[in-house]
Amino acid sequence: MKTTKILFSLWLVFLGFHAAHAQVDIKLSPFGLLFNRAVARVEFPASQNVGVELLGGGAWNSFNFEDQGDLRFHNYHLGANGRYYFSPDKGLDKFYLGGYAKYNGGSAKEKDSSTSLQTTRLAVGTLIGFKTLAKNEHLLFDFNVGLGRALVYKIEGNTPDDDINLADFPILNWDLPVLVGIGWRF
Repeated sequence: MKTTKILFSLWLVFLGFHAAHAQVDIKLSPFGLLFNRAVARVEFPASQNVGVELLGGGAWNSFNFEDQGDLRFHNYHLGANGRYYFSPDKGLDKFYLGGYAKYNGGSAKEKDSSTSLQTTRLAVGTLIGFKTLAKNEHLLFDFNVGLGRALVYKIEGNTPDDDINLADFPILNWDLPVLVGIGWRF
């Protein structure tokens, strides 16, 4: 339900910015579905060389812990990033650098009990990428990688004794986003 609300909100944002800007790029990552994750992205120009991208979506996973039972995760994702395009040719395209902020939240429930967990993660970082357009100037491909840190990363259980602050584990605080996106320019 939350994912539907997020996607509907992104659609409203798209409609509002489409009326105000000539170029709007909508992107999806087909590889995310392999990992039970769907994220939609909308990018619009803020100036000739600067793009702003909003994203929203969700993830669903199940993990089987032999001693603890099955856990089912349902998370939602929200984020924004700014991109500076160095030598754009056809609108916002080619090589870019940028920064991002993203929030992930959700819940996990144990299948055979009343145990539930709430997850929260807030991360910021930098991006480097390349976006190219097909000859029709509508179909687009966007590739980027990033490096960042989680400012907040915690799991809260039914009682305070069940809480885990993953910020205490430095290796889990690294954020390494990768995007292989396919989209359409309106």
